[in-house]
Amino acid sequence: MKEKALKINKKDYNIAKSLSDRDFGTLVRALCEYVYFGIDASPKDKILKVYYDNFKEKIDMENFFRETGRLGGIKSNELRQKAEENRSVVLDVFNVKTVDELLRIILEKGLGGCCKDDEV
Repeated sequence: MKEKALKINKKDYNIAKSLSDRDFGTLVRALCEYVYFGIDASPKDKILKVYYDNFKEKIDMENFFRETGRLGGIKSNELRQKAEENRSVVLDVFNVKTVDELLRIILEKGLGGCCKDDEV
């Protein structure tokens, strides 16, 4: 499992660097608790809350895109594997030399995967 990480890019750092060390530390601690433990530790200070909400929105959006990309990759891999399995059946059918051999292959493997429904 991939380890979770809090990423603060340079643009966001430049926005938040105007905070005092104490406020910046409070903000980073709250963000770490959100990222690593799922605890919404929104700061009480209104200014820090604005920063926190901005970072939190970016974190949530990044997690959403990562998850949808992962799911899309899984689906794509399943389709690729299925196509590869079907391709091997088609190649077997086209390497047939006699009608008897073709009938034997059809009876053993069936037509599933070697022909489209409209070609049967």
